[in-house]
Amino acid sequence: MPKKTPLSHKLAILSMIKDKKDILFGKFKTDLENQTKVKEWECILVKAKSLEMVGSGKDWKYIRDNLFGIWKSRAMVHCLLML
Repeated sequence: MPKKTPLSHKLAILSMIKDKKDILFGKFKTDLENQTKVKEWECILVKAKSLEMVGSGKDWKYIRDNLFGIWKSRAMVHCLLML
């Protein structure tokens, strides 16, 4: 059974995502803007690796698509259940 991620680690990553949300989720028009977006996701990946939330073989897409994607989905389900 995988170990549960401490809430403080999740909040650290979510805080980074929130601080950079305009870059991470904004529409990009040039390759330079896309490179900036990738660079920010890679910074978040480095932080997640330092907190031992992801293995060394993962890339920034894992953070975006899996880790953040799962947390976002769970939060949305939780909000819907509270209605």
